[in-house]
Amino acid sequence: MNSPVSRSSRAGPTGHESFAFPAGQGRDSFALDGGWRLTPQSITPTGGSAQVRLNYHAKQVRMVLSGTGTVTYRAGGRTRTIHAAGTPDSHQLLSTPDDRSGTLTVTVGKGVQAYSFTFG
Repeated sequence: MNSPVSRSSRAGPTGHESFAFPAGQGRDSFALDGGWRLTPQSITPTGGSAQVRLNYHAKQVRMVLSGTGTVTYRAGGRTRTIHAAGTPDSHQLLSTPDDRSGTLTVTVGKGVQAYSFTFG
């Protein structure tokens, strides 16, 4: 998956970086906004919250999350909330009868680790 990001600072020894959403973003890609702690397996907001934007073409979109906190996103004209608690678990963000293209902007709250999007 191609992930265009605009970094406003370089990663320090702790893996903390600041990002800004790019002006343009390709299909089936994600971008980050805000402060994130990056590890080989997950990302965690370094402040109160940070955002991930996903451009997708799929029937279903899921996100693997762990930790304790909330994640909000907008789909189908409604804002929805996920309450993450515990070990990594897959959460359905979107499910439609047919393939669709769209954009999801997910706000990941303090205390939540994001691992991956899966879609198909």
